[in-house]
Amino acid sequence: MIERHSDQLIVDLADRHSGDLDVVLLWARRSGRLWVTVTHRRTGRTARINATSGNALDVFTHPFAYERAAA
Repeated sequence: MIERHSDQLIVDLADRHSGDLDVVLLWARRSGRLWVTVTHRRTGRTARINATSGNALDVFTHPFAYERAAA
C-alpha cells in the first residue's frame, strides 16, 4: 500500500492485525525515515515508534518493548 501524506511518499512495508491492534511498518521514501504505528481499534489510540534500518523488523515484531523505551 502506498499513500501520499504531507507531500511525502509513505510506503507501507508490512502490516499485521491481531485482536484490537493494527501494527504497521512505514517508510518515508524521500527522507528514508522508518517508523511503526500501533493503533488500538476500539479506542482509536495510536502510538508511533521510530525505527532504524537496523531494528525496523524488530520494532515491528515487538513494538511495545520499543514504545516503553521511547517514553
